[in-house]
Amino acid sequence: PGLDWLGIEAEFFHTNPHIKQQPFSVTFPGGLTAPLLGGKQGARLSVNTAAINVVIRYTGKRFQPYIGGGFAMYWASLSGSEVKLGQPLNASDTSPGLNALAGSRFFFTKQVAIFGEYKYNSTTFDFGNNVLFKADYSAHNFVGGISLHF
Repeated sequence: PGLDWLGIEAEFFHTNPHIKQQPFSVTFPGGLTAPLLGGKQGARLSVNTAAINVVIRYTGKRFQPYIGGGFAMYWASLSGSEVKLGQPLNASDTSPGLNALAGSRFFFTKQVAIFGEYKYNSTTFDFGNNVLFKADYSAHNFVGGISLHF
């Protein structure tokens, strides 16, 4: 037994949380609001996450709920049709952040289990340079799959 309930895991995953086109409106004195034509163009965002988590789990024989969290590094690329100074929008940033999770797994054999978990990711991107775009990234993911244990 000992520390069977404590674990360390590493993970890597990729997401594409694209930014949708945003409408603009202006509010005049007296409360009249009018939409402006065009709006703010959307952008393509690609995020890679690498995380190291400390995991605490109930050490049941077949069913094992768990919680965990840890440090993550996020690599993001931003691109789109927005033009600034005659250049298309194209920038990247690397930022540290948080990774937290909670879930459970069910073992079919000693080596094969299915799992389902909720995962929360958080960081701040500052794309800087000629883009001048800063974003708070907060992602909520529900994931599941098959895990192999050796």
